[in-house]
Amino acid sequence: MSSKFPDTGDIERGGNGETTMPLKKNWSGDVATACSSDGIKFWDLSGRKIVSYLTKGIEIPEKFKSADPGAGAGNVRTERVSGACQGQSGFRSRTWINDGTVVWHANGAANTLQRCNTGSGSSPSDVCTNDDANACSGTYRVTISPPPAAVTECKQFHPVQIDLDHSFVARRTRREQSEQYTGWGRFALMPLSVQDMDDDGLVSGVLLPVRLSGTGSMTTESWVTSITRVDTGGPALRVVRQNVSFRLDLEDALQSPEGTSVALAVGNQFAPGLVQGYPYFVVENVEVEDLMALEVDLAWSVGSGAPTTPAAPGWVATTADLGCIGDQALTIRHDADAGRVSLELYGNPLALRTAEAELGEGGAVEFVFDEYGLEFAGSLTPGAQSATLQLETALAGGVEWCEPGTYTLQPE
Repeated sequence: MSSKFPDTGDIERGGNGETTMPLKKNWSGDVATACSSDGIKFWDLSGRKIVSYLTKGIEIPEKFKSADPGAGAGNVRTERVSGACQGQSGFRSRTWINDGTVVWHANGAANTLQRCNTGSGSSPSDVCTNDDANACSGTYRVTISPPPAAVTECKQFHPVQIDLDHSFVARRTRREQSEQYTGWGRFALMPLSVQDMDDDGLVSGVLLPVRLSGTGSMTTESWVTSITRVDTGGPALRVVRQNVSFRLDLEDALQSPEGTSVALAVGNQFAPGLVQGYPYFVVENVEVEDLMALEVDLAWSVGSGAPTTPAAPGWVATTADLGCIGDQALTIRHDADAGRVSLELYGNPLALRTAEAELGEGGAVEFVFDEYGLEFAGSLTPGAQSATLQLETALAGGVEWCEPGTYTLQPE
């Protein structure tokens, strides 16, 4: 089988058998300083709930190891200090791990950084009340207080890293500007997260539909009415139900599969209220080539009643408009207050990437999306009735995905 999209290159293998193609299951970042840190920005945690975290020190020089107080010190705190959903853990004890790579870590209990993107929960203390698609995003900071007496400089703890373990949230939400129309289409299932935590050479993945052809306009407020598999001989595939939180476990299996998803046969019909538009799909323990080649035919109807998710003004074009593969509508936004540009699937606030925005000449906003083999760079110049996109680079795995050039985008 072969994918309709460019190959993004070899899978990148991380710690504990984790793989990335093109995004990580666990989000990691190095913290600039440890004793009083400005933190690391995680901007792309849309549609995810932080389940737990691991703060760890890596490769501390031998002469500083005696300064580490070890277990029981209780002096490491991890915080989310910006964004729509702020929170912090208590001070955690550092555990000594002397394997030459990781020399200490501080575990976080479940939900100590607040649950994000759920919209409901058992108590206000662990639930983010701001039902924003990007609520878990923001700046994360590590504080070591008080530092051991033998430590005279923060760099003695360097580098410090935060790993954020998360579950996905399938949530019906809508942009006020997005329009939905009954329709159908053929969709490629693109990997959003891929893992091989049990290190058996087989991967499991969470996938999102990207339209290759069709008609109508789907949003996460829509209801999927039918799903037909294009390749009937492919691996087992499940579609996630609406408004659930789900995750893959350490054996690369979907937790509570019957409660969170539906196993797909060749053809499936759904009543409104079961599967939302832009549903997540899950495939377990397959060869990488099988994961990258999945396609389905989707039909959907118009839905109502989904809560709105606010956003900066957006400008829309299809991948076909930009000389790209497929016919998926995309929305690009400039959030001046946050200093970032976001690129999302039209009608799906949970499927977006973000990048820092740089002001260029003539009011243009310059941006570069560059991670895990995908590069999309250029500038956006908003106008009164339209916006101009100067697309400089659009690569996937080093292969040109879209045609560089100047394009006119319409308002969302």
